[in-house]
Amino acid sequence: MNNKKVIIGIVIILVVVILVVIGIFVFRPDKSGSNQKNNQQPAGEELPAPEFLTDQEKNAFGLSDDVKAQVLSRDELGEVTVYKIINRDQDIIPDPSEIPSISPRR
Repeated sequence: MNNKKVIIGIVIILVVVILVVIGIFVFRPDKSGSNQKNNQQPAGEELPAPEFLTDQEKNAFGLSDDVKAQVLSRDELGEVTVYKIINRDQDIIPDPSEIPSISPRR
């Protein structure tokens, strides 16, 4: 009787360990370089031109007209939800859709 309890206990522990290992692999954040994805572009496919805030949108956000700001995201109504101030041309993001989501679990 005692051997059966020990065997059942070992089996339960093994199942829990296997579930934890599977959970770690399934739910871990993607650590593969997202920059590699950004650099791979199908041949013959051009990226859309970067979109910048209009003077009216800059005023709505309290920015001066001489600031250069790229639109990264708009909502369903076309309102800007995310923008980035561009200080140098190297700051422009060619394809904003490739920006990885920010995970609250870090």
